[in-house]
Amino acid sequence: MKRFLVWMSATLVCMSMKAEGNDLLWDYTEKAPGSSSSEGLFYQAKSTDAAGVNNGLKGIKLDSKGYCYFTKAPKAGLLKLYFGDRTTNKATSLLVYTWSGDTPCAQTLIAETGELTEYGMQVVRLDETQNNIYITRGGQQVEMVLQKIQFKEGFDDTPERCILVFRDQHGRAFRSDTTTEGAMLEAVPSVEQDIPATGEGEVFRGWYYMNGRKAKAGDRILNNTTIQAKVTPRQQATVGSVQVYDLTSPTFYAEDQDLMSLTDDEVTLHTAGAKTVVVLRYTDGKEQSRHFSGKDHVTIRVKRSSLSGITVYNVPAFMKADRQGRYHVPAGDAASFLLALSLANKTGKATICLPNGIYDLGEQVLTPIRGDEITILGQSMEGTVIRNAPDYHTESINRTATLRITDGVRGTYLQDLTIENALDYYRLGSGRAVCLWDQGTQTICKRVRMLSHQDTYYSNKQGAVKLFEDCEIHGTVDFICGDGSVYFKNTVLYSEKRNLANTGVNYLTASNSNGEDKGYVFESCTVMSECPVVSLGRAWRYSPRVVFMNTLADYGAGAFSFEDGAGTQRWTKNLMNRDAWPFFGEYNTHLADGTVLTPETNDVTFVDTNSGNTTQTLPTVITDSEAAKWTMDYVLGAWAEEARKKITINQHITL
Repeated sequence: MKRFLVWMSATLVCMSMKAEGNDLLWDYTEKAPGSSSSEGLFYQAKSTDAAGVNNGLKGIKLDSKGYCYFTKAPKAGLLKLYFGDRTTNKATSLLVYTWSGDTPCAQTLIAETGELTEYGMQVVRLDETQNNIYITRGGQQVEMVLQKIQFKEGFDDTPERCILVFRDQHGRAFRSDTTTEGAMLEAVPSVEQDIPATGEGEVFRGWYYMNGRKAKAGDRILNNTTIQAKVTPRQQATVGSVQVYDLTSPTFYAEDQDLMSLTDDEVTLHTAGAKTVVVLRYTDGKEQSRHFSGKDHVTIRVKRSSLSGITVYNVPAFMKADRQGRYHVPAGDAASFLLALSLANKTGKATICLPNGIYDLGEQVLTPIRGDEITILGQSMEGTVIRNAPDYHTESINRTATLRITDGVRGTYLQDLTIENALDYYRLGSGRAVCLWDQGTQTICKRVRMLSHQDTYYSNKQGAVKLFEDCEIHGTVDFICGDGSVYFKNTVLYSEKRNLANTGVNYLTASNSNGEDKGYVFESCTVMSECPVVSLGRAWRYSPRVVFMNTLADYGAGAFSFEDGAGTQRWTKNLMNRDAWPFFGEYNTHLADGTVLTPETNDVTFVDTNSGNTTQTLPTVITDSEAAKWTMDYVLGAWAEEARKKITINQHITL
């Protein structure tokens, strides 16, 4: 507690220095919030959602634990809070408090919002004594995002000026209007007059805000706002295609769908004319499958109000497991693969066999593995490719994954295949694009290649155990990240170019282990890199643990260094969101000719930049006896022997 109060006092001093002026403004509608409390504002968490993700809001995230606080000068005036609902358009509340003393907390309530919709603004009158402001969310289970916080001295209620920018489908601005906050949008532009002609096979869908919602006359404008034309290819029903309709999404518009139409009492779906499986998902959580053959469209009588979603699989043949519980998927048929996985999720203990081919999921993300003991066997690591390519705007650690093993699932087994997340990383110069979001336990990857850049493999389950053997993982930033106890054996870690200029540092790991987790242990693995500097890892949070033993530094892709003379001393010195100092260990890193690269000692002074730049110098080179401890059995516990047996059994399965 003493350490916390010292840190808090330092933060308040920093904020008070920034509050000498009378007016304050933090505007995150165009730029995501920074992480430094020296800006005068402290917050628990932020949101950097892209268009089409969580309403596209950028700002301070207020969930059940989120908050922000700041100190202003002793002046009376108006506090304006601009906010949005991150998940739905249901009512919620936002609370404003003042506090006194050394520790910011919710003490005296001075304002509470009423019914809020997608966007809103709260104006709070503050007197000269209300200097310490603390903002949090009400009790509803809805996240709010503070997009803009403004304090103006005096009680002038004159609306602020807003700029309304219209862009064509290519993102080019062609018109800019001046209005005031709270004004209604009078009209949207004319398609024929204001945007370039649509190409062959393209359809104009309407005018959209950057959060993915349609703009319409009568909308309230509360901030500087961008409205863009949306043009997309006409949807086609072909064998091998899948259409997914999430009727609960605030950005789902039935009028934009070329292959489906809805009324209150029925749904009509256009299909490929071969075999079609329609899965109806209901608001009560139940599902129903309908099978159709030889039809180019089907009409199903169903109450729209009872539906939460619809998935349409256009396949060459209906899927059925053989006597061994195996689904045999036609080569490269993504629809049949997704249908087989959907069926396996319902029963568990099933095997999906994928011959060589590219199983292209398009922009589809988070394809789930929900059943226990599901095995996916490819024909070869290079030839069997499961690929998605999310829109680069939607980059996120929990929004872009190609495959997702859902929370608590046990016994997923992947072998002889590639998982590729083809998000256009270099277009942004960054972008979190997960190949496998693993929230399960007892996961095994045998001869699995993962192709991405940032956050390629995300182990997201405390207490979980997982095994990688003879695999290959590509990436740039934190490309093996998360928690649990994960043992990597004979696995290649391939560090891609950091950016187009190929400058900077790549980070192999970002550990977030906790409790009894052993973290990440790499035994007899190989590091290759196109980036000139590679960090073995950096600490993410909780109790980070990473151990590299008997690592081969292979210069086949280019020579690289584990040090840059500045922030990287084999490990990255600056920590992220520290809850505990890390345990990092290195033993016998070497070249192919046997030259040992690991120094005899390497004491690294780590810096906690989130807590007054406190430091701790820790050893990072382990001894022979310490290295002998980090065996597969120690890391994975009693499950280690079961994992060995499972690999032996699956090695003998032929497609």
